[in-house]
Amino acid sequence: KLVLALGSLRLVDQGVLRLNSKLGEFWPATPGLKDVTLEQILSHTAGVLQVIPKGVVDMAVVGDLAGMLRHIESSDWKPLLPPGAKQQYHHFTFGWLLAGLLRGARQGMTPRLDVQLAMNKEVATTSFGGEEVADLTHAMNSSSIEEIAEMFEVVNGFLDNLRKGRAAGATQEQKVNSEVLMGVHGFTHWFLPSAFEQPCYAKGLLPGVVGYSTAKDIAGLLLKAEQGKILKSDTLKNMKRSRRCTGQDDAALPRELRSFADSEWGLGAELLALPGRDKADKGWGHTSSGGSFAVVVPGQRPLVVALLLNRTDSWKRGVPQAVLKAAADFAACGAVRA
Repeated sequence: KLVLALGSLRLVDQGVLRLNSKLGEFWPATPGLKDVTLEQILSHTAGVLQVIPKGVVDMAVVGDLAGMLRHIESSDWKPLLPPGAKQQYHHFTFGWLLAGLLRGARQGMTPRLDVQLAMNKEVATTSFGGEEVADLTHAMNSSSIEEIAEMFEVVNGFLDNLRKGRAAGATQEQKVNSEVLMGVHGFTHWFLPSAFEQPCYAKGLLPGVVGYSTAKDIAGLLLKAEQGKILKSDTLKNMKRSRRCTGQDDAALPRELRSFADSEWGLGAELLALPGRDKADKGWGHTSSGGSFAVVVPGQRPLVVALLLNRTDSWKRGVPQAVLKAAADFAACGAVRA
């Protein structure tokens, strides 16, 4: 998401797009989304909170970008919340909405701008499709009693939110929470763990940057961005300005996305509170639900740290928190070294 956001903001710098560009200008086949702006997509305030949308019966379809864009067009999607009303992580819809907008913008471009849209050397990471691509599926292990208990807790929470959202007099927030959770836990693969090993799930699983690049490459990308080699200085500053809506509550998210419940975002950049540091002294970058992250850490010795993990339980085990704490401590003390 962060790589795509940086590329989109380059197009803003070049005058190809504006932050207030609307989906209706570039993707007229989605009238229900016509008023959603590029700024709202990048800042996770578009209100299009569906995780796995209605009508998708095969997980493999989720990994087919062209197929998903056609599905969105034929389903007459609408935001679950008014655009700009709440900041909440858009798990899959961030990429789909941005892809629809960029595809429409590309149609009127010169060949040179079309190449820039595909990311030039400063933006593109290396090793795409190379030997470093991670294995995405593993053999299932038997669940422990604790894991089974946690699974029942998740199902119970899902059913509770579902009842609240469908009750007479339910608030808009309760209806949205129900819809979002239904978009994940209302599918077979969450209720039947053995389905994780089925070919349709393995084929439909979307990896993060861990599947395409190396930690060194993604750290190098963020370093160039922080040094002003990718975006104009005003755009970079604007990217790091929080768009979190005043007075909003934390999101009710599925367990798999719970690390994003209180996330704060600028324009495609996650703004992270650093362990042991003042709340206002935030890093920027992106984390993943599995524990991978790439973050610019400010301080007297600023640095960029990238940790790519091929796991799904790293936040629970405390690994990312420990690495972030070490990076924050290093950056906070001592003079800058050559």
